[in-house]
Amino acid sequence: DYCDIYLTHDSPRVRRDHNSGWKHKMHVQNYYAELDGYKVQSIINNITKAYVYAGLGGFPGDGF
Repeated sequence: DYCDIYLTHDSPRVRRDHNSGWKHKMHVQNYYAELDGYKVQSIINNITKAYVYAGLGGFPGDGF
């Protein structure tokens, strides 16, 4: 998790508003800035594989 905040009303609208807030974006940026390059690439690869598996496509020429 990026934020140490408890959403009292966990609805799609509240989650969307939270995720678009400046504090959340700052926490996400700090989280990824603290990771090493190999860990970040591993996360990107996993997300890309999930998109390809879901049929949403990947990046051209990425080998998937």
